[in-house]
Amino acid sequence: QSSHATQLTAIGLSTTIIVGAIVVQTMYLAKKIDKLQQTIDVISEDIDAQNILFYLNKLSRYFGTVESARVILLDKMLVSETRDIAPTLITELAVQRNEVLALIDNLIAFADKATERHLEHMLEFITLMMDIMPKAIYIESQLCDRFEKFRLSEHLMRESGKRYNNTLQDFRSWCNNKAKAAIAGESDPIAIAFHEKRSMLLDLFNAEHNQLLLQQLKTPSLQHVTC
Repeated sequence: QSSHATQLTAIGLSTTIIVGAIVVQTMYLAKKIDKLQQTIDVISEDIDAQNILFYLNKLSRYFGTVESARVILLDKMLVSETRDIAPTLITELAVQRNEVLALIDNLIAFADKATERHLEHMLEFITLMMDIMPKAIYIESQLCDRFEKFRLSEHLMRESGKRYNNTLQDFRSWCNNKAKAAIAGESDPIAIAFHEKRSMLLDLFNAEHNQLLLQQLKTPSLQHVTC
């Protein structure tokens, strides 16, 4: 990936397109989705709450749809053969994305009540989802773009970017509040969980590539915060 990015930089392509190409054209996203699925499996075994399990199933379906879209984007020659299924796929992505973002908001509230054992899993799970979402949104936007829905692509990127960043800000504020409470000695179990996941959380909150992927594209393409 590093060599490929260097080659693209040498011919003058923007960083956004380089990152987008890596997301679409390599197994990078698929591997992240596999890791998330493993975390879903752990939480499903560890938490006996039917409403949470229901939404975890929705989450699995969403990222399965994202991976299907990524595979279609790999070959531009597939446009004519997939034009009839593209509208359905685009609709499913939009509906499922909103469900997942709502789920993340609910999980933050659920994590606030989690036990020490559950909290570590929940932090990792939410962080993984928040890291993958910009890639999924980018894939969805590029799918619209591929099938000449250019205005929809730009609108989706603009509105989804706002929605994602609002959720990211809420998660960051929640983490900061919990970390401050732990430092004040109010909750030692929470202090342990946040200490163990501090590096992962900082990586998420400082992930410039996620913000690059959420930038609004002015023309058809594929083509920092602190904790």
